[in-house]
Amino acid sequence: MRAFVKSLLKLSYLSFATAAVLFGLMVAGVFALTYLMGESSCRKDNYNASRTYVCKGAAGLGHPKASFFIATDYHFGKYGYEVDMERAKAEYLFAADRGVTQAQVNLGELLLSGELGEADAIGGLSWLLKAAQADDPKALYRLARLLFNEESGNNPFTSSENTQAISLFKRAATQGHEPSQFALGLIYYFGITTEEDEALGIYWINEAYEAGYNPAAEFVEEFNEAASQPDTKSG
Repeated sequence: MRAFVKSLLKLSYLSFATAAVLFGLMVAGVFALTYLMGESSCRKDNYNASRTYVCKGAAGLGHPKASFFIATDYHFGKYGYEVDMERAKAEYLFAADRGVTQAQVNLGELLLSGELGEADAIGGLSWLLKAAQADDPKALYRLARLLFNEESGNNPFTSSENTQAISLFKRAATQGHEPSQFALGLIYYFGITTEEDEALGIYWINEAYEAGYNPAAEFVEEFNEAASQPDTKSG
């Protein structure tokens, strides 16, 4: 009888141990699946209540791309999230430190904007430069604009800054970045801080226009309208 009880206890222990192992494997599998689904579950076209939960779970498990998407949710108050700039910064920073270039760009913009309080120009630029080193078109465009000093008024340009800015616009434009294509087109068409080249300007403006970039479409529409007007000066 005693031996029988021992056998039952042994079987119970083995069953419990097996169940514990299986449960552990199941939990690990759920975590692994959540992590692996991190990026796909966060994409805009996949968003719903369950997907959002999985995305947040993946971010909590340290998925860099999921952290980026959660950061944008906190930043802009999307998909049921309240705007929380500090939380957005933390999630951006986690993703940016792990090489997610979109997070580097957004973090750079956030620090430059002063939305967190006082603007952090050094921190913001450092993240934009890091993203630009990876040839991220948004970072290249933003740095080019800063070099052109569009936002700070009438400070004089230096030729080296102009050349560098145009080079950055080109790098982004060749990747199909419409704002850079349009900016580059205007620079060449009007000869802004460089030699005028109407043909090259029209080429880049048309590239942005064909891609459906609204400012380029408005420019082309106004250009065509002006060209269709009768020349009152002649005759």
